[in-house]
Amino acid sequence: MNLQEFREWFDVQFDRKIEEKISTYNTYSTSEDVHAIVTYVKQVAAHGKRFRPYLAYIALGSEKPEEHIDLFVAIEFLHLYAIIHDDIMDNGSMRHGVACAHRKFTELYFAQRVGGSLAILLGDLVFQWSYESLWSYVRTYPSTQERILGVFNELVGEVIHGQMIDVVSPTKDTYPLSLIIQKMYLKTARYSFVHPIRLGYIAKGENGDEFAESFGGALGTMFQIQDDMIDVSVQSNKSSFLDIETNQQTILSWYMRNEADAKHQDEFKTYIGRSLTDAEKANLSGIFEESGAYAYVKKEIDRYFEKAIQSARDSDVWKGIAHMVYTRTS
Repeated sequence: MNLQEFREWFDVQFDRKIEEKISTYNTYSTSEDVHAIVTYVKQVAAHGKRFRPYLAYIALGSEKPEEHIDLFVAIEFLHLYAIIHDDIMDNGSMRHGVACAHRKFTELYFAQRVGGSLAILLGDLVFQWSYESLWSYVRTYPSTQERILGVFNELVGEVIHGQMIDVVSPTKDTYPLSLIIQKMYLKTARYSFVHPIRLGYIAKGENGDEFAESFGGALGTMFQIQDDMIDVSVQSNKSSFLDIETNQQTILSWYMRNEADAKHQDEFKTYIGRSLTDAEKANLSGIFEESGAYAYVKKEIDRYFEKAIQSARDSDVWKGIAHMVYTRTS
């Protein structure tokens, strides 16, 4: 199955699992409020890319993916938990075409504290569902239990670590480049690429750690750099310049603070940490172009892409994955 075929197949299974979890949870009380809150998870979960369970599926290479559905579901539930909490931290407004959970609940109960609290609790509940699904899987395949649980726990700890670095980031004048790369590596490369691939290989009965690290690490880092580039590209319909407005530490902002000439550094600093008009965004884009920042970041994207391609060796499947991720933003 390609990604689209996998999504179509997985969404049917995932929707059924969500319905089962909601149905069981809503037997705990007769509260209509709680029932509505928990049911909202279906809308947040809809239209996800399902890329992380897809990587596990590709690594597994099983002709019977239904036998491993609980593993795929555990990975996707974990991601759903992460985005619910991430939206709170970023004060996001929309996710997958619907209001973020904290915004929806704030609207329903006319209080930001209530909305945020309920979204945190909903995320916590989905986290529990993730581990329930994982335990169901390892009970079915006990020979993989120790390694599956070990990698999954590592995944959780690392993404939280990376997210902590990310949250603290805007309070700092600058980060060293090494820490920016560590942040991307933990909260994106390991979380979204390396560990899902590792889990698929473990389920297959093989050790794919070395490949997952080399291929997934490079591709995942490239993926995050591309996302950061999209945010500051006036040519993209997804650009928001939010990283600049919130003083997020990225490779591009590092370049502007450390490698750009004094004139462009000074100009850049006047845009940081405040809401920007469309005209200011266009001006800032010109500064990035003139200073060499865009060229530097694009070179880094290509460098990590080439590392991923080299790691894929003669595998057309993994090369195809790399090209799919690369062309997503190029």
